[in-house]
Amino acid sequence: MTGRSGTRVHVRFQPHHLDQIEIFDADNRRHLGTAYLADQASDEQIEQVYQARTERVRRVRRDLRRAETLRRRRFKAHTSAGPAQADTAMTRKEAAEELRTWRSSRADDDLPTDYMPRRITPPGRWAVPGPSAPSEEDT
Repeated sequence: MTGRSGTRVHVRFQPHHLDQIEIFDADNRRHLGTAYLADQASDEQIEQVYQARTERVRRVRRDLRRAETLRRRRFKAHTSAGPAQADTAMTRKEAAEELRTWRSSRADDDLPTDYMPRRITPPGRWAVPGPSAPSEEDT
């Protein structure tokens, strides 16, 4: 594509060929060429990514099973008929420790610390909500 800066193009891709795209001239639909992925990962790197994803799935499922068992409420034993009473015996230290570990482990599954969302400027024809104008009653 050297020397074609500023040329309007159409880009087409095939979902089963993620490493290349086809580029066409926007005006006359002439095929300009195929663009290939420049910085493709090696097979070993790709395998490591899939192994890491599998490990994360195992970890999340294990944590979910643990959380499900902790979420269940226990009830006090009764020797006679009556309404169920929840067994809520927990010390402040136990509660604080569980909340602390939950909050500290949660950061692993959240967004990275250096994540910044893209700021997309919507097209001019979109109705974008803005600050409301003061009404006559406010003045």
